[in-house]
Amino acid sequence: MDQNSELRAQLNEAKAGGHFVFCPSAPLPRVNHLYVPVLQVVKLQPDDFYPVQGGKSYGLHAHGYKKLAKAAGIEWVAEYGRSGRMDDRRDPNFCLYLAVAKFLKMDGRFHEESAYKHIDLNAKRTSAEEKYEKQYDDRKKKNQKVWPPNKDDYIKLFSDRDVNQIRETMDERAESGAKARAIRSVLDLPVSFKSYNGTHDGLEKRFYLVRITPDPANEQVQRMQYAALTQSFLGIYGVAPPPQMPAMIEHNNQHDAESPSPVETPEPETIEPTIIDFENCSPEEQENTILGMVKQYGYQHHEKDMKGQPPLSHWEQEARTDYFKHILSRRPQ
Repeated sequence: MDQNSELRAQLNEAKAGGHFVFCPSAPLPRVNHLYVPVLQVVKLQPDDFYPVQGGKSYGLHAHGYKKLAKAAGIEWVAEYGRSGRMDDRRDPNFCLYLAVAKFLKMDGRFHEESAYKHIDLNAKRTSAEEKYEKQYDDRKKKNQKVWPPNKDDYIKLFSDRDVNQIRETMDERAESGAKARAIRSVLDLPVSFKSYNGTHDGLEKRFYLVRITPDPANEQVQRMQYAALTQSFLGIYGVAPPPQMPAMIEHNNQHDAESPSPVETPEPETIEPTIIDFENCSPEEQENTILGMVKQYGYQHHEKDMKGQPPLSHWEQEARTDYFKHILSRRPQ
């Protein structure tokens, strides 16, 4: 049985129609195991693009790239030092950013793609000065009013303005530029979309994006999810220590008025945070947690305990909490 025949035919048809197609594991397998492919078709809107080269082509805004990355299951490597600024920040006019994208494949492994983006304000200033020098000369030839009237002041005023505007958002520009390059590398997208007849392929074509996710119907995946749910209760605060008897207080028959025996004040009873998390859940969630612990710990008396009893979700809260503590105490050390 070919479980992905319909999806494979849909992707082939979209590719033949000139649409953008991304499939992280091609060709798709005939039988899915722990993971399944999920298709999402994205139709971008005009406000996702901006004109470049006087409208001869159109680039994609950062929020447009985010739409595509989310649909394709692209994530960013968060380990310290893998993504972020790579320069030492000593030069206020320079910024280098590295973005590392990752996406899941059908074999359960993550594939990574990286991209750099740097901003050099010194180079930007040189370009801006050449631009405004030419603009000043053109306006003078056309007898247009120029302010400031002095050429050097004109070039300095507007080039400083442009450079300072870039400096204010230099980190954000470098980050979004690096991530855009990484997304284009993963999805095999062009830098810009050429304009024709008042439109372009970014608007006319659709994006058929496949992401890989764990199969929720797979029993092994369900067991892992139950184990993760149980661990979420126990992993944050740890396992409760075994109960201990309170310290014995010695009785002194001799009464000393000048030096009375100190009276030990019992410490207030503390409530284990794991119990608090458990009691904050709904009865159904509590039942699922207990059943997951029974499987994880290999508790063999659960069926005997439940014989003649209603489901755990129908128990009184106090009885359900006591049974949770009982199972918790059977956790292998």
